[in-house]
Amino acid sequence: MGNPEDGGPRRAAQLPRQGASARRRREPQPESRSHTVRQDLALALRAGPATARDLSKAVGASEKDVLAHLAHLAKSLRARGDVLEVTPTECRDCGFVFREREKLARPSRCASCHGGRLTLPAFQIRSHR
Repeated sequence: MGNPEDGGPRRAAQLPRQGASARRRREPQPESRSHTVRQDLALALRAGPATARDLSKAVGASEKDVLAHLAHLAKSLRARGDVLEVTPTECRDCGFVFREREKLARPSRCASCHGGRLTLPAFQIRSHR
């Protein structure tokens, strides 16, 4: 019945749908790893301040994954006597600084002027031994 050779209706070839996740460009993953992602993050952060975007490129993980790893890394560092230091986001329009923010991700808008021109937070490891 559905076969065009039998005189049935002709159907277009069913192609798999491509959702938003299939269209997104994926970051290349390192072939082999001698360290875990968190160990690589710690090495990069000990070298100096870096944004989540910089760290994402350095370790080959998404920014969202990097932020999740940073939250866990902060806990691990505290146990060793080190601190994950965060340079807070600042509004480029009015100068408001997000000092009390506990989330590591950049906010979408300024809490004061509601502008969207915000700096990226920077992260660094400080040893307090």
